Amino acid sequence: FTAVSLLASSPLLIFAHPGFPANDMKGAIALAKAKPGTIGYATPGVGSIQQLSMELLSYLSGAKFLHVPYRGGAPALNDTIAGHVPISVLSVFQVLPLIQDGKLKPLAVTALKRNDVLPNVQTVAEAGVANYEASLLFGLIAPAGLPPAVLAKINAEVTRIIKAPEMQKKLAAQGVLPIASTPDGFTAVIKSEQ
Repeated sequence: FTAVSLLASSPLLIFAHPGFPANDMKGAIALAKAKPGTIGYATPGVGSIQQLSMELLSYLSGAKFLHVPYRGGAPALNDTIAGHVPISVLSVFQVLPLIQDGKLKPLAVTALKRNDVLPNVQTVAEAGVANYEASLLFGLIAPAGLPPAVLAKINAEVTRIIKAPEMQKKLAAQGVLPIASTPDGFTAVIKSEQ
């Protein structure tokens, strides 16, 4: 494949049912350490970025959470709202309206810095887990061997669209960070993630 552009990045949000006893990630970690393997977290499935982000959290913090895999984000979200599973992790834009309505309680964002749409929600690093970061990356790729002129044209158009004020505003309102990288920049990100 040919990397065209890294379009945007979105942190994940670790959140809980309102009845969960901890009000932030530090408290959730303390509970998981006190009762290893008993505090469940819902994800869209085994091997998802959501599961991997929580496994990284467990590894770095020493807290052992219990993975409860679902077949997609909607069932995981529904069972967290209902209180069947106390914690879940999904993208900010998937749960933002439910956080704003008080139906879910945010614990932490998984990015290195706080998210502009949830400025009062700490990062996992702020909860005491050093070197922690996990985000969804949205990129555009094309078939291998794309002619350089075509690659340059597609990248220029994508960059124009992502950098348009109305697009920036729409993405930011959902907690998504617009990027619009060069092909070489996106290739570097792919290699660093591997």
